[in-house]
Amino acid sequence: MHSHCSLDLALNLYYTLEQNKWGREENMDRIIYQSTSLKCDLQIAFEMFTINEHLEKWLTQVADVEPKVGGKYELFWNPEDKENDSTIGCKILALHLNKLLSFEWKGPY
Repeated sequence: MHSHCSLDLALNLYYTLEQNKWGREENMDRIIYQSTSLKCDLQIAFEMFTINEHLEKWLTQVADVEPKVGGKYELFWNPEDKENDSTIGCKILALHLNKLLSFEWKGPY
């Protein structure tokens, strides 16, 4: 039986003066904090966001995550278009095992 756990995620979204889909430049720097309660233990919840094989089962086609501060947090939804349909270049900003994960995020337009 799994107990409920809470895992705090901080997604640091950045689109610094990039063109949006209408061709206008905009600064969209912001941080989104998300906390949720899951029906599993903390280790399993943490692994779902930090182990490539787990990420590839539920979130993305290809994952290249190095679970350490400064490590890659790159997810590829279309491996043929890694530059546009991915989080290429994103890094892990903070990591406290089984408690906190903070990473940069950039999404496709």
